Amino acid sequence: MRRIDYHILWPVCSLYRLAIWRDQNDESDRAGMKLPKAELAAVPEEKVTRYLLNTAHPAGGGKASFFLRFGFSVADWRRLAESLRRHAQENAVVEVEETRYGKRYVVDGPLAAPDGTSLNVRSAWYRDADGDAPRFVTAHPLPKV
Repeated sequence: MRRIDYHILWPVCSLYRLAIWRDQNDESDRAGMKLPKAELAAVPEEKVTRYLLNTAHPAGGGKASFFLRFGFSVADWRRLAESLRRHAQENAVVEVEETRYGKRYVVDGPLAAPDGTSLNVRSAWYRDADGDAPRFVTAHPLPKV
């Protein structure tokens, strides 16, 4: 049997929306849940170089400006990929949603930038139904805390 809890903060804004789907015996029932199998998380080069650090990308351009401002670069794309993997390992999951692509996990928290700044970032990850390693989807800045 599946229990679904919806928590919505008003005014409605995707940045503040928090909808959590939980199974009765799922890990997400525990406060401070971490991304399952985060140590196996994959952040593909193309996601970083052609999306997150590409100022010409229609959806990623603003994100690129943000990450580039704090010392990340296309030439050293692995640095951002590694920071995103650490972000997923060190911060708590704030949202879990069952989708047709698998479970989507949202992680909020600090991400270390090359210039020494601690950025407040949200990242999204998918895990297939067979429970494979998390796949990176996107990341964007959150308001400073």
